[in-house]
Amino acid sequence: MSEMEVVDMNGSNGSVLEGARPRMDRSTTEMVPLYLMWLTNITAFIGNSLLLVVFTQKKKLKAHDMLITTLACLDLIHSIVNMVLNVLPREYQSMYPKVACYISHSLFHFITLSSCFTVIEITIDRLLAVCSVLFHRVHATNKRCLLLIACTQVFVVLVISPSAGICIKRE
Repeated sequence: MSEMEVVDMNGSNGSVLEGARPRMDRSTTEMVPLYLMWLTNITAFIGNSLLLVVFTQKKKLKAHDMLITTLACLDLIHSIVNMVLNVLPREYQSMYPKVACYISHSLFHFITLSSCFTVIEITIDRLLAVCSVLFHRVHATNKRCLLLIACTQVFVVLVISPSAGICIKRE
């Protein structure tokens, strides 16, 4: 069977029929990365879900725990969105309207940048915890941590807004 062959709705080979669609054969080299992506996304989904279950069982979260929970939520959303949007077969990707494409790209940019900045926040928090042991508990409060997370999300929205098409055009 050739790479592209016209197949009618019943699956039999033949001439071009009304209602026929092109049939795409996928080779093993195309399927292996797809399976690995699914495996990675499912592993990320399970791992981050378990982490969120453990951290939600705690009665009072510390500032460091809030940052880790935020990162786990972002990674969980990323794995779900990645499973839904990126793993669809190529035949269906051309059916997306431009609006859905802009939304999915903006969502990926938001999640990726938020995850990167959250990792930087966790790194700085741990550095301050190691370098200033006595003053870390005084400065790293839950209120300040929530303010830091909110400021990071607003900053990321402002950074990705030109790619989302939200930027203001000058006349």
